Amino acid sequence: MKRIKRVLAVLLVFVTAFIYTPFIADYADSYAGNGTDEDQFWIYHAVEGRHNMYYYAGTEISVSTEKLLHNEEYGYSAPADVLDTVAHDPSNVYVRIYYYQNTTDISSIEIGPDDATLDDEVIVATIPDDADENSGIIVEVYDWINGWYYRAPMTSCRSRNVDATDDGAFVNKGDITITLPAKGKELDNKALKNQKINLDALRNTMLISAYNDGIAVDGFGSQEIDVNKDGKTDIVIGEDWAPDLEQWIGTEGDAVDVGAKTKSISIKSGMPFGDVIGFGSADEFYKTPYYSKVTFKFPSRSIKSGKATLKSSSLEYTGKYLKPTISAVKVSGKTLKAGTDYTVSGSRKAIGPGKITITGKNKYTGTLTKTFTVKPGQVTIKNAAGGTKKLTVKWGKKDGDVKYQVKYRVKGTSTWKNAYTSNTYKSISNLKTGKTYQVKVRAYKKVNGKTYYGKFSAIKSITVK
Repeated sequence: MKRIKRVLAVLLVFVTAFIYTPFIADYADSYAGNGTDEDQFWIYHAVEGRHNMYYYAGTEISVSTEKLLHNEEYGYSAPADVLDTVAHDPSNVYVRIYYYQNTTDISSIEIGPDDATLDDEVIVATIPDDADENSGIIVEVYDWINGWYYRAPMTSCRSRNVDATDDGAFVNKGDITITLPAKGKELDNKALKNQKINLDALRNTMLISAYNDGIAVDGFGSQEIDVNKDGKTDIVIGEDWAPDLEQWIGTEGDAVDVGAKTKSISIKSGMPFGDVIGFGSADEFYKTPYYSKVTFKFPSRSIKSGKATLKSSSLEYTGKYLKPTISAVKVSGKTLKAGTDYTVSGSRKAIGPGKITITGKNKYTGTLTKTFTVKPGQVTIKNAAGGTKKLTVKWGKKDGDVKYQVKYRVKGTSTWKNAYTSNTYKSISNLKTGKTYQVKVRAYKKVNGKTYYGKFSAIKSITVK
């Protein structure tokens, strides 16, 4: 379901982009630009990874001529007349980065004959040191001979001295630790609120880190993070474009594998000079939140942190080695598969305490110990008879070098009395004539100071003469 929502989010971003295009075109026209809205959008997406951002004084902006002509990432190509001129008369075509505070041309490049094969060249321009919020950058493509040119404004500039400490353009939310859910699960709005996660700040931190440190981040409506850079998504940071604007964080791909090797990862954003994220107005940019460090704690892949459930922790003595049956082993909410995810060792033959060890296998590590007991078998009474002021009860012998406890009481009362024997019979005297007594028997054995009892036999009723 979330994948579908992500696709819708991507579509919405593109729709938003096309809505945003007329603004770009109008802005360019104010500087005598021409061309269609699509032409402006084509240039807008040719600037390498830098659209929708401020630029700071003293920093650089770059344009790839190869992407300007054919941008496979965004599916845009230069207009037909541009491509035709480049193919037949490339020496006439120029690309320029135009700084409009004082109409200064800060960098330009001629697409000459050597570039007719679309070899990649990059224009690198340094923003002047006196750049401020009243200045900006325009990228234009033009042909001196044929008389056409196209322009698109990239963004406005900011003073180099403006940073998080000077005017609050960025809001540092400090450090945060996020406990990720199990593979394929998600932290929904409620879970995010409980963990006090600001999803906007988290997304901004990821993008800032992507630019500063090369963290693998992809996606539009959501961000997909490949922690171990093996081509599989491990962490997804998303947002539904529905009216309730549900936000969520989930794990996908081989997050299980990552978690088995890495308990957590920490991403430091660094000072986000020039890296304000996303669409929005200048007022919104002045309030951009981010985290100085985000630590993702992966769901544990250690058996030790899991939970094992036994079908029964009490087994009857048989004279053979016994081990309990495991109903389920769960780690981070996932039910593991015996033989594939874990193995079981350990058993006990004699009456007394035993334990088994569950050991992680393949993607799972560590061990988990469960205890159980081997108890005497259940006694079966063979004969019970009443005599003069006494009763006699006999039962079948139980193996395991056990002794026996006999309990009896007057029927209808609640108090049981005890008698003990090593034999398989017991006579109890000094009973009340004419009373009916109830009797039951169980085997027991003491091991290292602790007594282990078997189950009681069925109750027998006996009338004393």
